[in-house]
Amino acid sequence: MVNSLVCQSKLLKSAPTISRWAGLTLGGLVATLVMTLSTLPAQAVKLKKGDIVVADGGAKAIIQVDPTTGKQTTISSGGNFQEPDALTIDARGDILVADDVKSAVFRVNPKTGKQTIVSSGGSFATPYGITTDASGNIFVADGGNNGAGIPSQVIRVDPKTGTQTIVSSNFSYQLTDIITDASGNILVCDSAGEIIQVDPTTGTQTIVSGFVFGGPFNGITTDASGDIFVSYNGFSLLIFRADPTTGGLFFVSGNDNFKSLAGLDTDAKGNILVADYRAATIFRVDPTTGEQTIASSGGSFVTPLDLRVYRGTKGSREGTR
Repeated sequence: MVNSLVCQSKLLKSAPTISRWAGLTLGGLVATLVMTLSTLPAQAVKLKKGDIVVADGGAKAIIQVDPTTGKQTTISSGGNFQEPDALTIDARGDILVADDVKSAVFRVNPKTGKQTIVSSGGSFATPYGITTDASGNIFVADGGNNGAGIPSQVIRVDPKTGTQTIVSSNFSYQLTDIITDASGNILVCDSAGEIIQVDPTTGTQTIVSGFVFGGPFNGITTDASGDIFVSYNGFSLLIFRADPTTGGLFFVSGNDNFKSLAGLDTDAKGNILVADYRAATIFRVDPTTGEQTIASSGGSFVTPLDLRVYRGTKGSREGTR
């Protein structure tokens, strides 16, 4: 494996439109009323710093994982969840969930498991990624719907009113995940293996890095130093680190125990945590050696699609490094 891969400022624009999750169903356009939803039985939890919070599309659940023991506790399940595809945690400690089948964003209270719709329908087609900025604004990476002529878009959602505003549109490929960095810039990844910076004010798109062989990046995150990490599901199953300044792409870990990589995050020690939906496992990866260990597996997991490490109520993962 070559450790350093040359950044490509432009890739061949012939990558096929693909389902983000092989074997899972892409969501359609669904409009729903704004309402508070009942949930199936779940345990009230008090999130602790370092806890891993997982969105499991197959289980239709949000699951807490103890980072030391791997113990799983279901926070919220059922209700109006169809395929909770992505999540983030806001500054209040509420969990924000993007459901690509319901075309909706939910707020989940981890203490009660109660689900509340924040925003639905409208410009949403397939909301695949979700993040917040330091001001509490919600940003969604929507994969669009080529068959219906709906492009991939970055959509800002008012957390109080649910009002949707398109920030940037007409991406070349299907967006798969999103994060904001410490400077407030939006970073998205796509199905062609690109990392793109989006100005949250003007919507200007700038390619940061690209994988020379193409293929989908399924998840994106940053660490405390600002380095970018992405999970790759193409001819191989890989995790890369991208230099945010030069765009250089560096191999971190790959294959071995991996089966199908999805969302990822970093913990306080700098370790990478990645969801593997075919292995029904959360892996912990050493960013220096690439060593893979199991953080949690089986149990309540069916198809874990995304995760976040809880960092306390003073700030969420996004925009507050």
